[in-house]
Amino acid sequence: MAYDGVGEEDKRHQDLIHAIEFENNPDRIAQLGMRIHQNRVERRVYKDMFAVTEPVVQFARDSQNKKTLEQMRQVLGKVRKEEKHQENRVYIPRIKEDSYG
Repeated sequence: MAYDGVGEEDKRHQDLIHAIEFENNPDRIAQLGMRIHQNRVERRVYKDMFAVTEPVVQFARDSQNKKTLEQMRQVLGKVRKEEKHQENRVYIPRIKEDSYG
């Protein structure tokens, strides 16, 4: 997703540069310049996101790690099931007595 975002922002940048090239109105050129600034900020966000997540993606794509990831998913499912069980736990007394003690 982040990689695609970088590519999309690159295309948008080219569109904006060409719009400036063929624009004669100074106010419109200034507006396009601000849009280029926003475009570069967005591109940086995607590029940073890609850099941070790429090692995880590569790990997940490695065939040797697929079995480990599936086992981790199963463990997570078991943990969530147990958490849900503990969340809804209710004790029902086996002997009905008015007081203990």
